[in-house]
Amino acid sequence: VPGTTALASAGKAALDQLVHVPLLYFPLFYSIDALLQGAWARGVACGVEHVQHRLRTELKESLYANWSLWLPASFVGFRLVPPHWRIPYVSAVSMVWTTWWSVLQGRFRARNAGAASAEQL
Repeated sequence: VPGTTALASAGKAALDQLVHVPLLYFPLFYSIDALLQGAWARGVACGVEHVQHRLRTELKESLYANWSLWLPASFVGFRLVPPHWRIPYVSAVSMVWTTWWSVLQGRFRARNAGAASAEQL
C-alpha cells in the first residue's frame, strides 16, 4: 500500500496486524516452539496438538499484547518515520516487543506448570 497519508498508514498497520500476525506470525512461532520442545519429534499429531493447544490458550492474550504495542508503533512508523530511519525504529520497537513477549511467555509457562501440577493432585 503506497503512501504515507493517515489512511494509507492505518491500512498498512491494519494489514500487518490483522492478517500477518494472527495468520502467520503466531502459528509459525508456535510451530517452531513445538519443534524446539520436541513435540514434532514425537510425531506429527503431537506437534499439531502442541500448536493447537498454545493457540487456544495463549492467542487472545498474545494478540492483545502484540496489538497494544505494534498497532500504534506500525502506524507511527508508516506515517512519521522517514524511510531511512525505519529499520532502526522497527529494531528498537522489536527489542521492546521481544522483552515483553518473553515476560508473557514466562507467565504462560508458569500458568501451565501450575495447571499441570494441580491436575496431578
